[in-house]
Amino acid sequence: MTFVPRPVRLSIIQVLLLLASAIALHAQPALQWDKTLGGDSWDELNGLLTLPDGIIAAGSSRSGLISGNPNDLSWNFLIVKLNLDGQVLWQRVYGGDLDDRLWAIIPTSDGGFLAGGYSYSGISGDKTQPSRGDMDVWVLKLDEAGMLEWERAYGGLYRDELFDMLELPGGGYLLGCNSWSDVWMEKSEPSRGLQDFWFLRIDAQGNLLWEKTIGGSDYDQLNDLEWAPDGTVLVSGGTVSDGNTGELGPEPTRGGMDFWLGKFDLNTRSLLWDHRYGGSGEDYAYALYRSPVSGRLFMGGRSGSSPSPPTAFNNGKNAPFYGGDSDYWLLELNPDGSKMQEWSFGG
Repeated sequence: MTFVPRPVRLSIIQVLLLLASAIALHAQPALQWDKTLGGDSWDELNGLLTLPDGIIAAGSSRSGLISGNPNDLSWNFLIVKLNLDGQVLWQRVYGGDLDDRLWAIIPTSDGGFLAGGYSYSGISGDKTQPSRGDMDVWVLKLDEAGMLEWERAYGGLYRDELFDMLELPGGGYLLGCNSWSDVWMEKSEPSRGLQDFWFLRIDAQGNLLWEKTIGGSDYDQLNDLEWAPDGTVLVSGGTVSDGNTGELGPEPTRGGMDFWLGKFDLNTRSLLWDHRYGGSGEDYAYALYRSPVSGRLFMGGRSGSSPSPPTAFNNGKNAPFYGGDSDYWLLELNPDGSKMQEWSFGG
């Protein structure tokens, strides 16, 4: 089975690996160029893709100068293409009358892009579908020039938002989302706790094929998706839910929020296994990277935990805590999720 490759994208994992390498070699990478993008208010970058002919920088903007409407102070999706020298080739802004925020973007096999995040907007601006409730998952399909081909909203009555996506073999996409909603509109299963992992499979035109809720007794946060070599999907994020609740495995919570890694089967729509990593404090995982060479996994985020010894159901934390609010924390894992080594960086 042939899988659509993940885009080359800059994440906290690559930054931490670069930092670890630089410390080991006592060398600082040379800066080739830098570029400031934005307007007269708040602008943020949430996705960065490297393409053969340039770079896609994607995020959200509250700048009236960016949206073209000086009275518009709501968040909008912002996608910018630069050439390899950092010059802007084109810029696109999409949104409705309320806050719409982009969290993820991927290239598609037809040369275009899929962007997603959340939307508070009803039918207005670029959004043609009514609000489902509080916050909707909002997905936009763009062509190679960033022009809108279609957009779709999905959700229940409460807060639903997208954090990552994968293009699937044979067409269509898997959407990795978080949901507070019970049964309503596109949400067919009740909430497991507070916030749950929510997976949606859509076709190439954005039509919903199926959706699945997975979670525990409390708060579960999905942040990243990666292909596993066997065609299953690796899911990373965090949890404060108890073990053996909902669909979660037996490993107990460590204290506050823990790093969480699961393996999701697209055919059975179920978790094959899941693991937690952390100490007695708050540990937030933001990104997952699978090495195409070794198959090893790297999870990165921040940790407010002191070192804690492992137990029968506890991967523990061995890296030092440098104080303050939190440190960067990077884990290297085997393909089965067992921990190999870890690093922390902070002051």
